[in-house]
Amino acid sequence: MEQGLYKVSKLDWILAVLILAASVVMFLSLSGKGSQAGASALLYCDGKLAGSYDLSHDRVVTQEAGGHTIRLEINAGRIQIADSDCPRQICKHAGWISRPNQTIVCVPNKILVEIKGVAGSGVVDAVSY
Repeated sequence: MEQGLYKVSKLDWILAVLILAASVVMFLSLSGKGSQAGASALLYCDGKLAGSYDLSHDRVVTQEAGGHTIRLEINAGRIQIADSDCPRQICKHAGWISRPNQTIVCVPNKILVEIKGVAGSGVVDAVSY
C-alpha cells in the first residue's frame, strides 16, 4: 500500500479551522440583517412624495391613491406591502425590504416605496475607477 506524498499535521488542521472561522465572521458581518439606525421609507404616489415613515416604529399604514388602496406594514426596521388591490399582486410578493436604496414598485397603482438611509452613514453603495 502506497503512502501519500504529504501527511496532514496538527498545524494544517489548526490553519484550516482558523481560515474557516475567519470566513464565517466576514460573511456574517457583511450580510447583516435589518436597516441602519434612523433609516426611513419614502412613499411616492404618482411620482409625488406621499409620506415618509421612520422604520424604527412598528405600524401599519394605509395609503389611497388614484382610486387604489395599499397597506404598508413596518416591523423591526423593515417594510413590505402587506395588501394591495392591484390585479397581479406582484408588489406583495416583493417581500420585506430594509436596506437603503431598496425599492418596491406597484405599477398599476403608480406607487413606489424606497428606503433612504442616514446621510453621511459611511456606507459605500458602489466604487468606480
